[in-house]
Amino acid sequence: MAAAPALAQGGHEEEIVLESDTDYEMAASAVDEQAMRGLISDLQALGTRVTGYPGCHEAAKMVEAGFRSLGIDDVTVQEFPIVVPIAEPDDQGRPASISVEDGPSFEMLPIWPNLVRTAKTPAEGISGDLIYVGAGNLRAFNGQEITNSITMVDFNCQTEWFNGPLLGTKAVLFIEPEETIRGEAEAKFLSIPVDIPRYWIPREAADHLMGLLLSRDRVPVTVRCDMHWKEVTGENVIATIEGSDPRLKNQRVVVQAYYDSISITPNQAPGAENAVSIAALMELAKGFTQQPPKRTVVFLATSGHFQALTGTKAFVREFVRGAHGEKRVKHMFELVNTARKELEDSIARVWDETESLE
Repeated sequence: MAAAPALAQGGHEEEIVLESDTDYEMAASAVDEQAMRGLISDLQALGTRVTGYPGCHEAAKMVEAGFRSLGIDDVTVQEFPIVVPIAEPDDQGRPASISVEDGPSFEMLPIWPNLVRTAKTPAEGISGDLIYVGAGNLRAFNGQEITNSITMVDFNCQTEWFNGPLLGTKAVLFIEPEETIRGEAEAKFLSIPVDIPRYWIPREAADHLMGLLLSRDRVPVTVRCDMHWKEVTGENVIATIEGSDPRLKNQRVVVQAYYDSISITPNQAPGAENAVSIAALMELAKGFTQQPPKRTVVFLATSGHFQALTGTKAFVREFVRGAHGEKRVKHMFELVNTARKELEDSIARVWDETESLE
């Protein structure tokens, strides 16, 4: 049994009591784990899906095609402006590079901006003697000429890398690790605009440079990168299944997931973990097409998730009545956050009760 408010002919609210005729076992059986794995793999194969990058646009087309393949006719794409950091490739197609004086040069990837300060260098680049400091602790700097140097440090160094800038280095290069954990990557995001460009250097290039450091007294290098903030177009994909009940179909339930990705370096963000939610959303949409809901359900696939929920906010502003003002949008997000916490508390209580029964 379920109760829902609706407007009677006289404009008064009446309570409609409905018996659910949903076959929940059938709905659950519609979830296809292999289909989810396949979509996650396909999205990951697009490369970086940071909003504004080509892979994100391709992902939007993939999601739109997925909704349509389920037989959903009402599928639209909402566009919105968003500002993201983008590195212009050099004449060799590299987003960043390091060149050894009278020697080879190697591709690097710019790290996510220090709040607003990108990894951009002057056109002539940033030059200095290369040094290697292992995990970045202070002892590793002993005996090295740090001022105006280019510091190469192990990626798995937590926040010790910051010792270099404090001691006068001009740029930081993080060496690609054999393996790492999420906490290491999170420790590399900065919420302050420190004027120090940072880069991800592939293991192969780092090994070559390490060899030069062992065989020479000094290794002069130059780092170049043309990364800047650029306004691009983000896309939300909106699929709507109209409710089957004439009294309830004007009520809308929005189910949202994001399809973009994030990484410590925007040029390398395949985002397999980030793709799980959108894969689950597609399976939910499939279930609802097989058992149409009484209320209208809107499946919202957003981008701009990691840029302060820009895509979700764009949807709210355009499609939620009275939500054009920033204060109204903020208030609505606060309500959603409160509801989420209450739901989490309810789920926790259910688990506690289940465990006590066992």
